[in-house]
Amino acid sequence: MTNPIQLLIKHHSNYTDDTGRMHILGAIRNQGNYTENITITATTYDNSSNIVTTISNQSEPKDLESYQRANFEIIIPIENASLIHYYSLVAESREYRSAIVTSKHTQVLIMFKQDHQPDLIRNMEGQVKYECRRQPALLAEIHIDQIDDLLLNPEIEYITQDLPIKTTQQITPWGIEKIGTLPVQATGKNGSGINITILDTGIDTDHPDLSYVFGFDFSDLLMDDADPEDFSGHGTHIAGIIAAQNNDIGVFGIAPGSNLYILKVFTDDGEGRYSSAVEAIEWCMGTYNDTIDGNEIHIISMSWGSEVNLGDPGIEPWINEAYNLGIILVGSAGNDVNSTGTGDNIIYPARYENVISISAINEEDQRPTFSSTGPSVELAAPGSNIISTFIDGYATLAGTSMSCAHVSGSIALLLNSDVPTDYDTNTNGNWDPAEVRNILHDTADDIGQEGKDQQFGYGLVNINQVYIAIPEFNSLIIVVFTVLTLTIILMKRRNR
Repeated sequence: MTNPIQLLIKHHSNYTDDTGRMHILGAIRNQGNYTENITITATTYDNSSNIVTTISNQSEPKDLESYQRANFEIIIPIENASLIHYYSLVAESREYRSAIVTSKHTQVLIMFKQDHQPDLIRNMEGQVKYECRRQPALLAEIHIDQIDDLLLNPEIEYITQDLPIKTTQQITPWGIEKIGTLPVQATGKNGSGINITILDTGIDTDHPDLSYVFGFDFSDLLMDDADPEDFSGHGTHIAGIIAAQNNDIGVFGIAPGSNLYILKVFTDDGEGRYSSAVEAIEWCMGTYNDTIDGNEIHIISMSWGSEVNLGDPGIEPWINEAYNLGIILVGSAGNDVNSTGTGDNIIYPARYENVISISAINEEDQRPTFSSTGPSVELAAPGSNIISTFIDGYATLAGTSMSCAHVSGSIALLLNSDVPTDYDTNTNGNWDPAEVRNILHDTADDIGQEGKDQQFGYGLVNINQVYIAIPEFNSLIIVVFTVLTLTIILMKRRNR
C-alpha cells in the first residue's frame, strides 16, 4: 500500500496551444529522501463527469535528487482537448502517492469576521494549508463549487483567490549617484543597524558581494525551510541594489551597512503566491514580540505583485497591521506596459494606500514605457539598465523592481538620521512610516508634470536632498558634495 503523504502536486495549470492540444503543467514536491521515478497521471472529464482520457508521464529522478522538486507537462491530443471540462492529477511512485488534485479545486484566502474556523473547511473535505496568526484568516484549498456556499456563512467576511504573483523585471542592456547616494554615504551613513526584509526569489547565498543576517523559504506552505537559495537571480539583483558590500569588487549598494532579512516567497521554479507573502509578512510583524533583541523589521521591500485586472488579493489587513506597527512597506508599481503614459494599471500590493508605490525612470529622467501609471504612484526611481549582483556574478536588468529597491535602500539611509522637529508629527523621536513618506515627498525632484502626477508621483527620490532638509547634516552634506565634485573635475582633467 502506498503512502499518500510524501508527494505533493504544486501549482498545476493548463493552456491550449495553437494546434488545439491541451497542456497540463505542474510541479511535484518530493517530501521523502528517495530519487526513484514518479508517474504523474492526468484523468480528464467532460461536462457530465465522464472520463475522456487518461494519460501518464514520468518525472526525471535526477531533478528530484537535486531540488526535491520536478516539473512535469502532460499533453492532451487535439481530438480529446475540446471535450475536456476539468481534470484530476495524481503523482505516484513505487512506495508513495500524492493526494488527488483537480482543476475544480482552487486555493483561497478566507477572512473570518472574528475567529478563523479550520474545522469548517475540513468538514467540507477542503485542505487547510495555513492558519494565519495575525488575522482571523485561513489559506485553504477547496472545490470551486463550494465558494458560493461559504460566502453565505455569516461568520465569513470575504473570500479571495490566492492569486499568483510575478517579479517586476525586464531584461535590458546606470548607477546609484542619480538619487544622491554618494554624498550621504561620504558622511558615514550606510544603513547601519537598519533591518530590511526582501520578499523575493531568495539570494545567491555564496555571492562574494552580498551578506545577510537571516534567510527563510516561505514558498511552500507545507514545507517551509531555512534555505533562501535563489534560482532565478531576481532577488539577488534586488539585494545588490540595496546592500551590495563596498569591498572593491563588483558593485556596491545604497545601504551596504544594513541588515538583510531574505524571505523567499517564490519557488525554485519561479512560481509565487500571495499565501507565501502573507506568511512572510506575519513573520516580519512577529519580530516585534519575539524573544530576539534587535531584529525588529524596519522596511519591507516588495518587487513583485499581480495585475489589477485579477482583482484585489485581499491582503490589505496584513499591510495595514504592519504599517501600524511602524514598518515601512515599499512596492514596485508594475511593468504592465503603458505606452501612452495614461490610465491606471498599478499592481497590487503597491496599489494599497499604506505601500509606497514606486515607478521607474531612465537615465534621461523619462518614464520607460514598461512602467505602470496611476494615482497610486508615490515616487519614481532608477529602473532602466541597472547593474547589480546576480547568480554567480552580475547582470543588468530593468523594471520597477529595481526602482523599488532604490527607494528601500534610500529609506535605510534616512533612518540613520534623527527626525527633525518639523517632521516628527507625533513627537516620539522616531521615524514613523507617515513621517518618512512626508520628507520623501517634500525633497523629491519634481519631474514630469508640475506637482504630483500619475507617472512619477511626487518625483524622483533624492536622498541627498532629504539629508539637506535635516538641519544637523545640512552644512556637512554641502561640504562633502563640494569636495566630491571638485575631485571628479580634477580626475577628468588628469585623464585628458
